Amino acid sequence: VILDQLPRSPNGKIDRKALPAPEETAYGSRGSFVPARTPMEERLARIWQELLSVDQVGREDDFFDLGGHSLLATQLINRVREELGIDLPIRTLFRTPTIAGLAPELEKAAPQRQELGKIAQLMERVQQLSPSQLEDVLQERKEQPLQGGSVGDPTA
Repeated sequence: VILDQLPRSPNGKIDRKALPAPEETAYGSRGSFVPARTPMEERLARIWQELLSVDQVGREDDFFDLGGHSLLATQLINRVREELGIDLPIRTLFRTPTIAGLAPELEKAAPQRQELGKIAQLMERVQQLSPSQLEDVLQERKEQPLQGGSVGDPTA
């Protein structure tokens, strides 16, 4: 609500009780609602709806304009980590506080997470090899150039 001047009490303080109620339309001052376009945007919108207790979140809506603050930002970071398995730096949320800006950042991080998972599986398999088996695999790799084999199979 835009006011020409804030209502004041007789002693000069802002009279909060005299302030008009905020507009009822959810998107009145922010423009029209733009729905999520990708699965990542849809997942983020659902998380934001739950955290911010709002019925609808559009891809262009600003997290902080919808009522987000630092504590909710921290909760958002935790939910993204739990539900999507992606560590989102809080500075990214402050830099790109819309779903449209944040979703591509998370989509870039998702393949990295998958690669780390493959590396972890490979490390587990390598640890299961005996020292002589590991030596044999390493010797074979020295003699043969890599040919796009399976990352998950240390004996390939």
